[in-house]
Amino acid sequence: MIQVDFEVTNRCNAKCEFCPRDATPHQGLMSPEVFDASLARTVDYRAQVQQWVKEGIWYDDDPSVQISLCGLGEPLLHRHLISYLEKSKAEGFHTSISSNGSVLTPKKTEQLLTAGMDRIYLNIADEGEKYEEIYHLPYEKTRKYVEHFVKEAKGTDTEVWLVLVDYLGDPEHIKRMTAYWNERGINAIMPIEIMNRGGALFVDEMQYPTYPEVAHAQNMFAEKSIDPLCGAPFAFLFIGYDGLYYLCCSDWRKQASLGSVFDESLGSIIKPKLDYVRTREPVCKNCNLDPANRLADALRDVAEGVESESHIEAVFADIADSSARMSRSLTAIDRQFPDHVSAPKKLIPLNVL
Repeated sequence: MIQVDFEVTNRCNAKCEFCPRDATPHQGLMSPEVFDASLARTVDYRAQVQQWVKEGIWYDDDPSVQISLCGLGEPLLHRHLISYLEKSKAEGFHTSISSNGSVLTPKKTEQLLTAGMDRIYLNIADEGEKYEEIYHLPYEKTRKYVEHFVKEAKGTDTEVWLVLVDYLGDPEHIKRMTAYWNERGINAIMPIEIMNRGGALFVDEMQYPTYPEVAHAQNMFAEKSIDPLCGAPFAFLFIGYDGLYYLCCSDWRKQASLGSVFDESLGSIIKPKLDYVRTREPVCKNCNLDPANRLADALRDVAEGVESESHIEAVFADIADSSARMSRSLTAIDRQFPDHVSAPKKLIPLNVL
């Protein structure tokens, strides 16, 4: 499955302690002009992927293309969100949004459900005073909005998923929160570990440039002639609010832009993405999703007695298998496009609320 993330906005009304929003160099709203161009590019890319599948060169078993209206911010802050959702659905895309739920008013609930939103991901990792301490949002209002949405979504085709960021590293806390929201009608729960967002978020145990295990991991790949590739930039495509393609959703600092939706297709940026991933510059070297860093984590866990030796083998095998499939496909695919991605010719001004 391929998900194209349209950064409706990277502004947010929350101030989560596990979100490095201060690291983003600029913030704004996606204009209708940028959205329409992004949607057209996504329609074309869906057709291109279907052709690659017919040719037998696509690396994934699921070639479907979906759209997420989110980015790095709170999409419900955008006054054109419903219009964007309607346009996406009109083109036949499974469309989701991600929200903290704090502005999910009854009016917006009705609009989202009427527009046919397929799925909403609600990020609520705690409750009560602790929630307000972590998110800096009023908990009771959020709870009431979410419970209202869950009630109204019953009997519709809209799925409600709860995202539980394990910011405490505590399985028991995840179990308690899961039970809490199960009682309130949400049964699709997605726990996720803390991500350091390409190094934009400081996490004590994710200081990869200082770890000798990273070099060890790279040597292990080299000895087996493995070309380690992260799948995130290719399976989770990212279009910024400003109309620029970015490497992936971990590029919170917006360091790796790859051209504009007005000048480049989604297929034409595969080669530069491969270049970024293979050199690990500037985002990947600090990212916990990077293959070398993932294997380094496994090496450290075994050295500290947290995992057994078989854990290293499992992580290595997983990276080797997925990398081999992607390398064969993407190397063939990037030959279909020019080697050069031009700088964006049309800059989009920042939009204000």
